[in-house]
Amino acid sequence: MSDQVLVDVEEQLKIAAGRRAAPFTMVPEWVTVHPDLDPQAKALYDALAAHVNVGRADGKVWPTRLLLAMMLGWSREQSVDPYLRQLSKAGAITIDEDRRADGSLNRRPDGSVKKIYFVHETPPDDYTGPKNLAEFYAQARVKVQELREAKAAKKAAKKAAPASEQPADAPQTPPPAKKAAPARAAKAAQPAAEANAPTAPAAAPKPKPKPPRRGKDKTPEEIRLDQLADEGAHRWWDVEAPKLVAAKKMTSYLGDSQRGFLGVRTLIRQALAAKPNPYQPHQVMEALVLGAQWLPHRTGFERALSKVSGVRAAPSGTQRPRLYRDSQWTEGNPTDPATVPAQPPVPPDDEFAILDDDAR
Repeated sequence: MSDQVLVDVEEQLKIAAGRRAAPFTMVPEWVTVHPDLDPQAKALYDALAAHVNVGRADGKVWPTRLLLAMMLGWSREQSVDPYLRQLSKAGAITIDEDRRADGSLNRRPDGSVKKIYFVHETPPDDYTGPKNLAEFYAQARVKVQELREAKAAKKAAKKAAPASEQPADAPQTPPPAKKAAPARAAKAAQPAAEANAPTAPAAAPKPKPKPPRRGKDKTPEEIRLDQLADEGAHRWWDVEAPKLVAAKKMTSYLGDSQRGFLGVRTLIRQALAAKPNPYQPHQVMEALVLGAQWLPHRTGFERALSKVSGVRAAPSGTQRPRLYRDSQWTEGNPTDPATVPAQPPVPPDDEFAILDDDAR
């Protein structure tokens, strides 16, 4: 044998070495063809049988309902309960409670009672359904033959029926109406003549008053506030908050994102519409970043706004606290350049941009 042939044989062996036999579960045929088991129950039996320890040979398994539901792609552990009852009623499994040596119940850490499932490979003694594929096909042939005979009999009966006879389910034609007596016809025609007589035209009904409109049309200023609130909520929810999460300054949001978005939008709009001195968009965004909460509480949000807008905290002691900077609230002639407060810096193009500390 040449070296080239040896190389070819070695390559063929490498190609042949593909997927190996994986662990598999054997499901008895009587469970597969059981007439009273839903497809979900048969899949659940397969999941239980996969837990059987062949070496222990006792057919006893104890997976949790949650794990069984996860194996079958169900979102709730309660989804397995009706199919466990089906399997138990069919005699495919036996459900028992796990007990210790002293007879007390063995409970899981969450307090639930640990269940033990005995998976049976053979049907119970009182089972009368098909026990294998041969019996299933034998019964299926009988049912198919019965269906064919019933269909042929119905077709023959319909063909043999006389043309004048109508089937029972055919629509019945109404009998011809009887001629009315002359006196009765005249009496019946009198109301009709009165109805056809010309009468004075009825007055046109008055139009119903339109119900008052609920609410009122929004002013341009209100529309502008709504747009700013939407922009600010999107910027916080899509840009600033994820940055804080990535920097480990804020945790991921666990609630309903839609409700959280609307809550932040409401807070932003109220801050922009505050009277008599509305907050600026960049101040609102700075307050949200300072609070570091996806959906801040109103009290915390107002506290953050006070810090951003320059409100001082109340000093300790008995003196009356000074709440505002002298540069913001000054007494005197407002037209005097020395007493006019400094104008805040012009925000960038993005109204909700966050200004640096040296820019404020």
